[in-house]
Amino acid sequence: MRKNIVLTVLFIVNILIFAGIQTNQNTLLSYFILEKTPFEVSGTVKEVVVSPRGFGYTLVTTDSGELKVPAVGQLISLLKSGTKVSVKGTKVTAFIPISLEADGYKVILKKRLPEDAEKVEISVKVKKIEIGRNYVNVVLVDEQGKDLTIPAALIPFWKNLKEGDEAKITGFKKTFELKESITIDGKTYMLPAQHVAQKIAFITQNRKSMPDMKYFKYRR
Repeated sequence: MRKNIVLTVLFIVNILIFAGIQTNQNTLLSYFILEKTPFEVSGTVKEVVVSPRGFGYTLVTTDSGELKVPAVGQLISLLKSGTKVSVKGTKVTAFIPISLEADGYKVILKKRLPEDAEKVEISVKVKKIEIGRNYVNVVLVDEQGKDLTIPAALIPFWKNLKEGDEAKITGFKKTFELKESITIDGKTYMLPAQHVAQKIAFITQNRKSMPDMKYFKYRR
């Protein structure tokens, strides 16, 4: 279940990669990231687990339990059982969309809602369709007047949408931690960029994880 949650959280980055990045990435990310809080914890290395390819993690024992921290390259040799370390990062609460409905159409972005997640629905309206030389964006606006710009590549039926059309985004909220750096013997090391990229998204599987046309439904 934990693995499925992590892969779901990565959905947001998948959006940016799939879309060709003609829209403003920061604007799109900021809409789905609801809260960010920095954190720092100290503890002692319990063990280091690695694969034959040199990728792995270390378990750090802290006052509140065990923390799993990614390890690769020189970190593997620096992290030894009993070593005192300090880990810094960001606790992120994000809204993870699983579907978008508008004008009788529905795009399914994720097949299932995680068992421990509470479904959240956001009502929006089509504000405008932006058509540029190399891009097309659908601009939605929610009930608080906040804009959400989505690449039209994610909405197969965008040509049928018009200003004022009502739409609904269904998803869930999830809080997770991004471990960004670790301090060992007074020296700070950045944690693998791959780990950070993977857990945000908004983090990346491959384009095959993006909405498949077989999950695109039309209802009248």
